[in-house]
Amino acid sequence: MKSVNKKEIKKTLTRIEKGTKNLYSVWVLLICCYIDALGKEIYRNNNSKCRFKQFIFDRMAVTYKELEEKSEKDGKHKEHYLDLLYSDIRCGLVHEYFPKSKTKVIYSKGSCIVDISVKFPNCDLVINARRFREDFLAALNKL
Repeated sequence: MKSVNKKEIKKTLTRIEKGTKNLYSVWVLLICCYIDALGKEIYRNNNSKCRFKQFIFDRMAVTYKELEEKSEKDGKHKEHYLDLLYSDIRCGLVHEYFPKSKTKVIYSKGSCIVDISVKFPNCDLVINARRFREDFLAALNKL
């Protein structure tokens, strides 16, 4: 994949890490944009949502597995949380600079998809920027 400068992507995400943890939403915003760009390069599909979801499914195993586990636990179809990740997290950050209602981005040492039952009972989906970044960088290394 010659048009993708993996080194530059890693450098950008590392610079944010060395800055302040208050920029975790920026991490997720950049990662979502990178997923869009890489998905377009890999899948050659004009539908941004399909590319995004396919990239998560094919290349971000930790994120996908946790979305799948959350779906099973909540009794919802696994596409439900992939759709929330795309429409509320990705689209919210890209188009409105904030995750949409009932979704949240946090920074912690825990899993990528946060158990919302205790700390965030009013949220449908909470994503941990730190783990999402780690999973994305692992996917980037495999390209």
